[in-house]
Amino acid sequence: MKIQLYLFSVFAIIVMAWSVSPLWAQDKTEPASVWQDWDVTLGAGASYKAVSPGVDEYKTSAIPYLDITYQDRYFLNVQKGLGAYVYKGEASEDSLFGEIGVGAALGYDQGRDASDFEETPNLQGLGDLDGSLEGKAFLEAEVGVFDVSVDFAQALTSDGHEGWYSNVGLSFDKMVGKKLYFSVGQSLRFSSEDFQQAYYGVDAAQSRATGLQQYSPGSGLESTSFEVVGRYFLTENWSLLAKAEHRYLLGDAADSPFVEEKSQIQGLFALAYQF
Repeated sequence: MKIQLYLFSVFAIIVMAWSVSPLWAQDKTEPASVWQDWDVTLGAGASYKAVSPGVDEYKTSAIPYLDITYQDRYFLNVQKGLGAYVYKGEASEDSLFGEIGVGAALGYDQGRDASDFEETPNLQGLGDLDGSLEGKAFLEAEVGVFDVSVDFAQALTSDGHEGWYSNVGLSFDKMVGKKLYFSVGQSLRFSSEDFQQAYYGVDAAQSRATGLQQYSPGSGLESTSFEVVGRYFLTENWSLLAKAEHRYLLGDAADSPFVEEKSQIQGLFALAYQF
């Protein structure tokens, strides 16, 4: 585990250093036209989701919306985190593939708070799960009319889940007219034993505090998700964004003694301004 953390930390630092070096190399006396390389969208909205996977208790939270891109290569957003594409380009003309992107990023897993279990107080005995800084690697590719994605995230800190997870997804997106963009997709998530123990396991101390039997899940397939994303352009700069996701727990995650609902939904709505 320590070797994995060390290697991923070194990899992430090298990629991020390589990514930001062109920014520092720019002449500060360049005209304002350099901002043409930036694509910045900022906004605010609300999310609705379960307080923890599998728990039949939901909360609504105010959230910021942030999506910043520089030269279509370096990015900062909620979904991927802070990172860069190591490679981004078109495949050969006779290839089945269209645009291909490979990159790395630093992200953050929020964990969970025991105080969120207001309607199920016995689950407060599960305790807090600290957030985790994560190193991420990802691959994106256009295959015909579909987009294929594979990502891998490894915890870089000793607090939090301390494990890894990987998502494999297939999606389709399209513009309807000039104002509406939508995307639909299906994905599978695989996760490590450490990750599943953090989110679905019950150790001896948690068993005494909650009355639940001890449970130690293994690694493997964790869940499948179906997602719909929409964006409606009110004006050239203002837009409404919405996202709905249905997630279904599988394998050891679904068999956890405190999982009340294998099937869960979550949503997001935001108003954003593109500069």
